[in-house]
Amino acid sequence: MKLDRSFFLNESKRSRSIVHSVIQLAHSLNMNVVAEGIESMEQVEALSKMDCDFIQGYVYSAPLPVEEFEVWREKYQRQTADMNC
Repeated sequence: MKLDRSFFLNESKRSRSIVHSVIQLAHSLNMNVVAEGIESMEQVEALSKMDCDFIQGYVYSAPLPVEEFEVWREKYQRQTADMNC
């Protein structure tokens, strides 16, 4: 299930409650949840606490052509491997 970025534009206690409920519902139906349009680490942290499965948005990267994505991925994987040593 994909959560549209409109849920995250003008965040409020109500919108966070709706997002949390939708995530719980999706999981009860054995569905993964993707939150799109995420722009801040605070949003990432909140969604992680709600057990959101996947997060996409400018917080990680702007949309990239495939070739640029491959370069970005290689760099990210190297950084992650260096941190795990």
